[in-house]
Amino acid sequence: MRALVTGASGFIGRLISEKLMAANHRVRALVRKTSKVGPLKESGIEICYGDLSDFASLKQAGSGIDVIFHSAAHVGDWGTRDEFYQGNVVGTRNVIEALVAAGVPRLVHISSVAVYGRQSGIIKETTARRKIGEPYEDTKTEAEVVALDLANKHRFALTIVRPSLIYGPYDYKFVPRLAENLRKKRMMIIGSGRNIAPLVYGEDVADFAVLAASHPAAIGETFNVSSGEPVSWNEFLVTLAERLNADPPKIHLPASLMYATGAVMETLWKMAGAKKPPMITRFAVRLLAADCRYDISKAEKALGYRPKVFYKEGLLRTLAWMHKAGVPAQ
Repeated sequence: MRALVTGASGFIGRLISEKLMAANHRVRALVRKTSKVGPLKESGIEICYGDLSDFASLKQAGSGIDVIFHSAAHVGDWGTRDEFYQGNVVGTRNVIEALVAAGVPRLVHISSVAVYGRQSGIIKETTARRKIGEPYEDTKTEAEVVALDLANKHRFALTIVRPSLIYGPYDYKFVPRLAENLRKKRMMIIGSGRNIAPLVYGEDVADFAVLAASHPAAIGETFNVSSGEPVSWNEFLVTLAERLNADPPKIHLPASLMYATGAVMETLWKMAGAKKPPMITRFAVRLLAADCRYDISKAEKALGYRPKVFYKEGLLRTLAWMHKAGVPAQ
């Protein structure tokens, strides 16, 4: 299989690239000229410089490719609506139009459970997508609509993958930020902390994406991908604190108060022109306050998906990588 991976220098893109190489596939990485590509080159991955806004570079990157893994995205809790829209919606449209122009027959689109709008309860793939007026969640939803519309129009094979909260090696944001807050004794628990932490280890997502790219039952389908492990935020944060030799968080605050605080802090940070997010954002509060489980039975039954790494082992591996790579608590 000849594969193109967008966002290959990022978190999930790099993991997908490594999984493909390990399975002896030919891999081309689409990266920006400012990206760090040393590890990709050392792995034997072909480097193709381009940008999601540059159609010509996307078409060139897709030449001779069997499948595109579209993992590039504007992710996180900080940025303007236009930045999210350009990175997630326009970028997805450009990738697909280039795919069509280059004659690539298959696309694995890495989406997110954020498209459900942080609903409660058991979330299945049949649960309606819901916009909530926030840039990341809404633009990931819009990107899915674009992908589905263009797949219907141009008749290429599309699989949508919706991972839950991804962590693991090459994650420079989630676990490092939690670790920083724990070490500085400023980590707070939203609500009771008994709600489920919808985690999934990065390598499990990459394994599933590679599996979906060649499985006939994945064509035209959408899949939730999560660990399925019923670990609470209390359990997760206490375990992380133990691994760091830090005190576990003891302060519990209501989600409504934290959400209002996040809104105020975001406003002040934007007025100051800050490049980095404040300690509390509405995105983070929504993430930590949600109480839902993502049903992965479709992935298990249709493709034989089985999560391999659960949170205790996953945290050990993540912290070991942070230490080896010199990644500080952010």
